[in-house]
Amino acid sequence: MPGTAIVGTGFYVPERIVTNEELTRYMDTSDEWIVERTGIRERRRVTDGMSGTEMARRAWPIRRDAVDGGCLVPQEPAYFGGGHRGRASLPDDDR
Repeated sequence: MPGTAIVGTGFYVPERIVTNEELTRYMDTSDEWIVERTGIRERRRVTDGMSGTEMARRAWPIRRDAVDGGCLVPQEPAYFGGGHRGRASLPDDDR
């Protein structure tokens, strides 16, 4: 589309770390078993209620008035049926 540009990309890493040791409290597994099969020692988890759209907003902190329009495209849908949002999803501040 003429006049269209990608002005930025980003990523968001949730603060909450879930270790293999923590998983052993809820599942019949061990750190050694998980690491041996997957190589994973920890993973990140979003807080309850955080949507894919909110993660996208945190990954691409741009002011609403900095662009004529915009589309934040989370990797996973925020709601059943799609997580794509338009200009309304752009933050109002300089976060």
